[in-house]
Parts: sequence; structure tokens; C-alpha cells
Amino acid sequence: MSDSTLKAIIHVARKIENEIREKESHLKLPVVRDIISHVVEVFLSPEFSGTWNKRVALQFYQNVGAADEDGRSKIPEKELFRINVGLDHVLRLIKKETDLRVSYWPEVRLANRQYLALEYAPDQIRQLREFQALLVTMVKRRPNIKIKQEELCCRIILSMIAFDGVLMANADGLICSIARDWVHLDCDMPVVELPISNKPQAQRKHYYIGEYTQACFKFLIHRGRKDGSLFPTDWRMTNRHHKKRRRRFFLECELAKLWTQTFRDRPVPENLDMSFWIQSSRLSCALGGVPFVGIAHLRNRLRGAQVPVGVVGSGERCQINSDNPYQWVRSMHKVIREQDRPDEKLRLKNIRNLSGQLKRSLDQASSNGRVGQNEYLLASWLIWMLEQDRFKEMRLSNYKGYVSAVANRVFPLEEGKLIKDLTKDEWVQMIKDLAEDVDYMPSSRRTAITHLKRFNEYLSEKHLAPRIDFNNYAFRVRREFAECSIVFPHEVDLLLEGTQTDDRWLAILLAFYCGLRCEEICYLRPDSFEGDNRLVVGRSKLPSSRRTLPHGLLIPDRHLERLRSIIENRRNQGATFLLDGDGQFPVPTKRLSKRIGRLLVGAGCRAQKMHALRHGFASWQLVRYFMLVDERFRTDARVGRFNLDLDGRHAWFQDDMLSDLAEVIGGVQWRIQYEMGGSCVGSATDMIMISKLLGHSNRFTTLENYTNSLGWVCRYYLQRREARILSMSNPRRS
Repeated sequence: MSDSTLKAIIHVARKIENEIREKESHLKLPVVRDIISHVVEVFLSPEFSGTWNKRVALQFYQNVGAADEDGRSKIPEKELFRINVGLDHVLRLIKKETDLRVSYWPEVRLANRQYLALEYAPDQIRQLREFQALLVTMVKRRPNIKIKQEELCCRIILSMIAFDGVLMANADGLICSIARDWVHLDCDMPVVELPISNKPQAQRKHYYIGEYTQACFKFLIHRGRKDGSLFPTDWRMTNRHHKKRRRRFFLECELAKLWTQTFRDRPVPENLDMSFWIQSSRLSCALGGVPFVGIAHLRNRLRGAQVPVGVVGSGERCQINSDNPYQWVRSMHKVIREQDRPDEKLRLKNIRNLSGQLKRSLDQASSNGRVGQNEYLLASWLIWMLEQDRFKEMRLSNYKGYVSAVANRVFPLEEGKLIKDLTKDEWVQMIKDLAEDVDYMPSSRRTAITHLKRFNEYLSEKHLAPRIDFNNYAFRVRREFAECSIVFPHEVDLLLEGTQTDDRWLAILLAFYCGLRCEEICYLRPDSFEGDNRLVVGRSKLPSSRRTLPHGLLIPDRHLERLRSIIENRRNQGATFLLDGDGQFPVPTKRLSKRIGRLLVGAGCRAQKMHALRHGFASWQLVRYFMLVDERFRTDARVGRFNLDLDGRHAWFQDDMLSDLAEVIGGVQWRIQYEMGGSCVGSATDMIMISKLLGHSNRFTTLENYTNSLGWVCRYYLQRREARILSMSNPRRS
């Protein structure tokens, strides 16, 4: 390489060194300043020939004190991570302006900060500094009663994007659709419900808002119109325009004003628009400590579970016939249960003579007048399914679901109507009502529509009903966010202390502290507990859910003694199942679920259903995971800065049980890291271990449906970041 090229490389390196020194002059600890100095030192050495190769890199690491003469690292991994990230950044800056050749790039191990796996160009890093300065300027002016309506709306949009993590591409348009009833400022954690699209009746995602956004909303709510809208009508998103909306003009004017106030001697750049603001906010969150799983959740790349902020009202449920509760169909459960075998999951092809037995019973009940016309048709359909070859592979447990759908009168028929007299329009309306019935969970509605589809096929073959096309888009059950209130560990402990019955005590304990399903608890045997740290779940919802749990590392010591005593007593009694069932059969899943549900409601617990205890297990394991990998998060969670209702003195959040969880997730290496260093090195695959504890085959199932505390975790990191920015605008706060 020519001397002129080498001189150009050294000249550019010194120029970048001066720029970095100026930018980091106010910092006590260097970020890249010391790295660029050693890079220039290597460039000036006679061994450098214009190529950054392995030999030159070794010289750099020795000069910076990161490696010995043999090339072995002699500094902590986190410090080496900082040096490699900074060196990569410096080399890319120099290479962009010169003919520097790089044949040996620094290895950046992303185990420490996995969310930095996204690559950003140097221009975006430079824009981030400008974005940070604009934020500081914006928060210096607090909203007041004299602020204009348009400016207040602009500040709410900019604040929700920058501080509260509304990071979608069309974030500003979605924010403008917020109504007064969707803003909840009187909660312990103020939250705003934001639609995920501009479609009518779109699902609403919860975003916890910070201090500055709350201050803006307090003034805007009182200025809202009678119809509940808060933003100007012509600011909303529509599908009928191809020009820039009036909203964007005001927002760009507000950004230009902020730029002029911040950089008085610099012209307003052309790219200062909402794309710049959203992109910079996303980058600021990634580099500002917000976990990558939180950013994916905030961007709707991950449809996370959330905590409800209000009670969803529902009208009166339509019933088929209040005078005829379908007693005969209910009696089918008893007949089917006699065919069940606890040791295996039967299919319909393995059951003989069941259809003949049910037919004789139905004919006898019909002749006695105990079965109405609608019930007779429904029961005949259920018996017909047993005789069809296409249903032979159906599991008996799934067939019970069909019986339950009929017995519980899920199909919303009008009272007094006969099924055979329904017209096509009435069938269509019935299916629509079922798809929109909020009294049932979305999964239950989808299952019921599948049942109704097969019932319609049966009736149409018998020429008793018109054939309905179930591919109609109007029959689609909209996908909703999984909402569930999170029960706190100390509340469960109080509930366990007041529960005298062993079966109910075991059900609550294993559902919350081990995350077991109701069915899994019903089929547990005394021999399922092998030693103090091995619980074998052999019967489960799916074959992939069969697993082994270290229950001794998950259940606090205060409950283990009673658990061991109950297991020993059941073994001495020669019991087949852990819970006291009917002889050789386990406790029915539905019966146990209802008993625990009534117990939770009677105790005034946040969780109203037994399955909510399993959600609580998943939610708190996510919180405990972040306590392992973030020491400051652990401290704040214990003193109430994460959630005011959380009792940080609970055994789950103390060092002993956190060490146990570290061993469950990362093995002995994680336990040693936590006990010796105070924190563990997390990675993107850690969520797999939490999903395995729950028996999920996919970690996204856990994050999207079970970890309802994910929003709380995002709120904590976003507000921690906002506090740093607010302290920059007001030094007294720090």
C-alpha cells in the first residue's frame, strides 16, 4: 500500500479521535475514547502496512492491556465485550472514508447483550445523539393550561413513541385513534389502550405510560369532545387518501421547532420526520437497556399476554331452552367415563358397544318424554359421530368436549326455536353470535364453531337443515390478547394456610409453584415424586408436554414438609392417584377446576380460575429470570419499585431460591455465576427453559399467552430509561 494511502488512514483516524474526545469529554469513564487512541498508536507503528489483520489486532489487544504475549485474554468478559464493540465501530468509521482493509474483525460475543444482535449504521448512532438532545429539550417544557391543542397532541404522540415504547411504523396514526375511555390514569400503573390497527373494532394493546405522557394526558382528557375522541378528527388514519395527513404537518413543524431550540446554529435536516423519530426511539430503547424481548413485544412482533385494566361486560347469555337443561346429554358423561382408562388416552376406535348402549338409553328416554326435540337431534348427532370412520382417530377426551358443548348449551339458539325449523339466515346469525360471544374465551368459541360445523353437516345429510359455508369471513373469531390477572405469591401462601383439605391444597400448590395443568394434577400418582427434586409428569395435554420438574427447587421450604407428609400418607394407603378420586379413577378435571375456581372467588383472590394459577407461575418465572440477569432490577423488585403490591420478602425472590432457579435455567454454571458474581449472563434462548417448565413446545406460546408480567417488565425498563433522560433535563432530579 502506498505511503499516501497510509497517511490518509492516519489522518482520518486522528480526525475521528478528536471528534470522539470532544463528544466524550463530559464522561468520567471512556466509552470509545481509549480505544481510538490505541488504534491510532497501532497505525503509527512500522508493522502496520494498511491492513488490519490478526497480527495487528494482537498488537492492539496487548497495547490496550486485554491480552498477554500468547494472545490469551486477561480481562473480564464484559470489559472485552466493550472493547470489541468499540473497536468494531471505530474500524467501520475509518474504513468508510479510507481504503483501510480489514481481514480480522473483532469477535463480539452477544451473550452479554443479546439485543445488540441488530446491526446499526454509524449514521444512525450519530442521529441517536441528536435525538437524545431533542428529547431533553422537549421535556424541559412541561405541559400547562395555556398550551395549544395541536401542540399538546403532538407532544403526546412524540412522548408515547420516545418514552412509552409505541414503536410500530404507523405509531403516530394509531395514537390519534385513542378515546377518552382508553386512558386509565387512576391506576397504580397508568395505562393507555392502543388499537393495533386502524380497522374497526381492532384489538387494543396496553401501553404503560411514563411521567411526561401522564402530565400531557391530564390536560388533554379535559379537552376531549363529547363522543370521547381526544385528537382532531382529520388527524386519524384512513384508507382513502394518498397525501400527507394534517397530523404529519403539525408533527414535523413541532420537530423542526425542537431542532431550532436545541441546535440554534444548525439548519433543520431534511430527514427530520416521523420515520426518524420512530427509528431513533427504537434504537434508543435497544441501546438504553430495554430487553430485546420487550422491544419485540412493544413493536407487535410478539403478541404478549397482558393484565386486564377493567372488567369486560357481557350481555345475557343466549340459552337453548331454560326449561330443558339437557339432562340426558349430561348423563352421557357418566357412561363415557366408564369407558375411560386412566393409564392411556383412548381413541373412539378402541371403544366398543358405546353407540349401541347410548342409542338404547336415548330411545327409552324419548319414549318416556324426558327428551325434547332439540335434545334428541343433538344426542343423535353425538351418537352418529361414534359410528363414523372419519372420527375413529378422535380421542375420547376430545369427544367429551363435544358432549360438554351441548350439555352447557353453548350454541346460542333462541328460546322456543326448533333446530329443524331454522332458516339459513337464522343459522348464519347463530354462528355470528357464537363468534362474538364474550362470555366464552376465543379458543372456546373456535372449538364450538367447529362443533357446530359438524352438527350442520349431519343435519344437512339428513335434510333437516340448509348447508352452511363455514369459510365465511364473518364467522372468524378475532384473535385477542391473552389477558389474565396475576396472582401474587404472598396471596397464594395465605390461601394455602387457610386451606385444610389436602386435595385442594395440593391442587393450588402444584398449579402455582410448579405450573401444572389441572389434568396433570389429577393424574399424578404418589410415585410421580421421585426423591426431593424430581417430579415426573406422565399424563398431559400433549405428548410433548410430558416432562420432569425439579419441584424441590421451585416450591418454598415452608410448603415442602406438608407436601412430603401428604405423599407419604398416600403411599401408605396404597392410593393409585395423589388426589383422592373415585376408586381406581382420578378426580375429574372439570370437577377439580370448578372447586378451585370457587375457592379462589370466595377468598377474593385476583385469580378467578384455577388455570390462572398456571399463568401466575409463568409470569413470576419471567420476573425472577430478570432478577437473575439484572442486579438493579433485583434490588428494585425487592423494595417495590417494580410493583407496589409485590412482597419482596417472599422466598421466591430471595438469594437462596434465585440460586435454585439459576441452576434450573443454566445449570451449575449459572448458579456459580449468581452466587459468586451477583448476576448471570443471559441469552436469547433462556426463555426456552421457562417454556419447558410449563410443558410448551414453543417459547412463543409462553410469551404470547402466559407471561402476563411482560408488560410490567417493559414498563420498568422504559421508565428507568425515561428517568435518566429527565434527570439530564433537570440536574436536581438526579
